Amino acid sequence: MNELRQILEDYIKLRNISKGIVPVLLELIELQNKDGKIIVNASLKRDIGSRINVTNGSIDNMITRLVETEILIRVDRGMYVVCSELKSLDIKSNEPIEMLIKYDKAGKIITINGGRKL
Repeated sequence: MNELRQILEDYIKLRNISKGIVPVLLELIELQNKDGKIIVNASLKRDIGSRINVTNGSIDNMITRLVETEILIRVDRGMYVVCSELKSLDIKSNEPIEMLIKYDKAGKIITINGGRKL
């Protein structure tokens, strides 16, 4: 789990976002269903808030920021998927996680590989 937290902190840093958002992102990634969808409702936000000690309003703000930066993609109201860069993460695998950053004329391309596909 520490490797996943570390790679998310590094990934968030590369995306110019405060690392304070990592605990919420980690919780949301853990909640993906077998189709890769994350269903968020008020009860779930309360549960997450109590686990990581933040308010529902803060969680809403963090989710909004994750959507604005396209780390989360909104599928429908209260339903999200993670961006393609994070889809290959497996939070249950003991396999090493690798993050590759390529720079070209279009900008940074981030590729993350680790464990089995989610």
